[in-house]
Amino acid sequence: MVFPKKLIKGGSKVSKVIDLPKYGIRSILAKGVQMDFESGQNRVQVLKGIDWEVKRGDIQLLMGPSGSGKTTLLSILAG
Repeated sequence: MVFPKKLIKGGSKVSKVIDLPKYGIRSILAKGVQMDFESGQNRVQVLKGIDWEVKRGDIQLLMGPSGSGKTTLLSILAG
């Protein structure tokens, strides 16, 4: 599945998230994921060019401090 650039939460742009076969195994491949939030004239970049690949059967851990963008990234990947 391919999600083209789209607007989320007040005009923020999200780059492509692609589900591709690799070596015959389905995987999720995210390239250059970015997310900005706008509030009035202020813009805050919360995700900055994230690349992430998850192969079928992989178990991966996503860690970071509160407010680092973990839930935002997973929400984008989930569509």
